[in-house]
Amino acid sequence: MTGARYHCRDERRRAALAESGPADVSGIDYLEVHRGDSIAQPTRIDIVLVKPLPLPRAALTGDNIALTGGVRFPAPGVEPVVGAEPGGTQVSRYTVTVPGGRPTDFSTYRLAIVEGPGSDTPPDFIDPRLSAVDFSFAVDCAADGDCAPDCRDLPEAVPPDPHFDYRTRDWQGFRRLMLDRISVLVPGFREDDPVDLTTTIVEALAFRADQQSYTLDWVGTEAFLDTARTRASVTRHARLLDYTPGEGASARTFVSLSLTPGATGGDGYLLPAGTPVLPRSETLAPVVPAADYPTVLASGPVVFETLADRRLWRWRNDIALHTWGDEHCTLPAGSTAATLVDTSEGSGPLEPGDFLLLVETAAPDTGRAQDADPAHRHALRLTRVTPVRDVLAPDTRLLDVEWDASDALPFDLPVSARVPQPSGPARHIVCAVARGNVVLAEHGATLPPPSHLNLPPSATEALAPRLSPP
Repeated sequence: MTGARYHCRDERRRAALAESGPADVSGIDYLEVHRGDSIAQPTRIDIVLVKPLPLPRAALTGDNIALTGGVRFPAPGVEPVVGAEPGGTQVSRYTVTVPGGRPTDFSTYRLAIVEGPGSDTPPDFIDPRLSAVDFSFAVDCAADGDCAPDCRDLPEAVPPDPHFDYRTRDWQGFRRLMLDRISVLVPGFREDDPVDLTTTIVEALAFRADQQSYTLDWVGTEAFLDTARTRASVTRHARLLDYTPGEGASARTFVSLSLTPGATGGDGYLLPAGTPVLPRSETLAPVVPAADYPTVLASGPVVFETLADRRLWRWRNDIALHTWGDEHCTLPAGSTAATLVDTSEGSGPLEPGDFLLLVETAAPDTGRAQDADPAHRHALRLTRVTPVRDVLAPDTRLLDVEWDASDALPFDLPVSARVPQPSGPARHIVCAVARGNVVLAEHGATLPPPSHLNLPPSATEALAPRLSPP
């Protein structure tokens, strides 16, 4: 794990490491891939460092190189690493050889310098942020297709979509069709006479035809699992596949909480399961006293209740994302990792299984919080938390966090940006944070209310469910 793979317009990490970083710490600057004339010949990979490292501390073996990736063909093994000429005291590049006869494909591979086999942590003399790089073995390979799109056969204008009139087979459509037909067969027929017996019969027939048309559409729709709309039809299709659908569950949502330690509780406050959660309202305070809950409940609001106990920590209100010295960065769609600044000081640290919310807090073009995109919020469950160190900021505690691919970020999340100012240089702003006081809540209010609300017996009795008299 080498930190989140941000996309940054202003990458300053390499320059900072070369100019002001420790003398005995370097990182990968770039790779050079030298393929043989045929697949039977070996492939040489030169790993060029940002700055030279002293030997023998920086000596590597084949166990320190982790090559992963590949779609059709997995990543091949590598032979021992050559670091420096005999008698040299420094190393500025490593040479890795892939034996001949090991096929590779056009996909992206990843080369990382690690401590040893099975590890994803770099050695102490390699910067974690610059310990791995993505590359391709097929950069110079000829492709069968043309990279540029062929626009010669495209039509000059895209034809408009056909017009579908779904009212043709409804009551109005059938009535209009029959009246038009009668006007042709019966000269002098007046269709605007509502009390005429012929008009009455036509409208009755149109009503029945409308029902029959709906039935035909319903049969065709419910006949297939992909198009069925009713639960009964879906259940019957599933039973044909020896699967019994469940009875469903209440709606659930993630709730992000902000803790302000006070008289009601300090840092590490335990929020019990079953705590009611209400939508935001101008008439309600952010925290409603438990004594006012019966009055609020009488107004019929939408109520959710937390599903599990959750301890709330102040440092989790807003957790900064670390960009390793780069600026104007974006966490791209599909990301499953990020680097966070850990200010917990050992109190309430993040752990696998915790929920995390990534949220845009300011628009990258204006820098204003009110312009932030409300759709740029994504909840996820952590699967791995690893402490890391930034050699350029040794006093800052960092965490590499990972989550499952099923929780991958569905959009590009701007992390930082530079906003132009009317006078003076552009201003650096933070556009996104992570929030760790997140709990899962389920729709519905428990009656009588949970005991931890400490309501008086009169209020609890008033909210208890009762059967109506016959």
